[in-house]
Amino acid sequence: ITFLGFLFFILGSIGILLPLLPTTPFYLASVGCFMKSSPSFASRIMKNTTFGPMISDYQHHRCVRPHIKKKAILVLWLSLLMSVIIAPLILVKISLVFIGL
Repeated sequence: ITFLGFLFFILGSIGILLPLLPTTPFYLASVGCFMKSSPSFASRIMKNTTFGPMISDYQHHRCVRPHIKKKAILVLWLSLLMSVIIAPLILVKISLVFIGL
C-alpha cells in the first residue's frame, strides 16, 4: 500500500504541471493509502498548506469548495485554448475543440 501511496503522490504532483491530469484525486488516494501504511506520510501531506485544506474538506464534507472548482475549470479551459492555438494541424484543433465541448 505504501508503494501505491507514493505512486498516487507522484501522479498528483505531475498533475500540478499538466493541467489535464487531476491532482486532487491522486492526492486523496495517496493519503488514503498512507493512512493505512504510513500515517506519518499522510500527516505530512495533510499539513501541506496548499493541498491539506482541500483534502481535509473532501474527507469531512465529501466535496471540493466551489472556488477551487472554478479555478480548476479555468485552468483546464486556458490550457485547452493554448493547445488549440499551438496545434499545427487544423484537424487537431477541431478535435481539441470537440474534446473541450
